[in-house]
Amino acid sequence: MKTVIFANGELGARSTAEKLADQAELIIAADGGISHCDQLGIRPHVLLGDLDSAPEHLVDKALADGVLLQRHPKDKDKTDLELALDLACSRGSTAVSLFGATGGRWDMSLANLLLPAAAAYNSMRITLYANRTRIDLLRDNERLELTAAGGSRVSLLPLSSQVEGVTLTGFQYPLTNHTLCFGSTHGVSNVLIEDRGTIVVEKGLLLAIILTDS
Repeated sequence: MKTVIFANGELGARSTAEKLADQAELIIAADGGISHCDQLGIRPHVLLGDLDSAPEHLVDKALADGVLLQRHPKDKDKTDLELALDLACSRGSTAVSLFGATGGRWDMSLANLLLPAAAAYNSMRITLYANRTRIDLLRDNERLELTAAGGSRVSLLPLSSQVEGVTLTGFQYPLTNHTLCFGSTHGVSNVLIEDRGTIVVEKGLLLAIILTDS
């Protein structure tokens, strides 16, 4: 199941958000993410969070439109975005697109970038979209296919101590069964030089950061 989540950070990638929301079976507004939905003319299926950043008039509008409200206490152990991912997982989501997950506060941005690595979300392919940037998390035995139209510059950042069996095809700097170590910049700033490229990971957690045209 395809799911789109709007968080309260900087939106970016507006056209991509509109396209993916149109294809989604589940749309979740995480607290202030309801403002992005309103700006884009998108009606979410669920609005959740402690609602400290959601404008009151938009909460009222969502309720009037039949949006399901899941209100959480302000004092809680999880961020609103983590609660949204939990909901997506419980609903059987397999592909999740995140918008508004970065910008503003470094602590929140970094936390949101690392959230997809949680073992609880192993069943979901999670992609974050920001301004001209797409970020995918690859796990054991996963493959990501890219097209030149989607972007040309790609950086790979290991999140586990080692990422083994990294193979890149279609890039200026190809790799075959390579190991990337946490903290290394060896995978930074590669370039897709063919119409299509692939990133394959055999073992580990790898962030693939793709600069896009939109």
